[in-house]
Amino acid sequence: MLVESELIGHAVPVALTRYGPKEELSPSLGTKCPLCGLGFKVGDYTALVRSTRHSKYGDARIEVHCDCATKVPG
Repeated sequence: MLVESELIGHAVPVALTRYGPKEELSPSLGTKCPLCGLGFKVGDYTALVRSTRHSKYGDARIEVHCDCATKVPG
């Protein structure tokens, strides 16, 4: 699958792991998805994608809605 992300700016082949659905005790409930700006809520499915922001960690990942990560631009 090719995915284009606002964070990476171009299409790249990716294999995403789908996490969820979120439950009431998830620590990231209410945190905003960096792709769409909406907060994570109970029932959401998320994925971890590579961040392009410089990090002290070599392979930093950020949590986004699964639908946002797989959205085909159009």
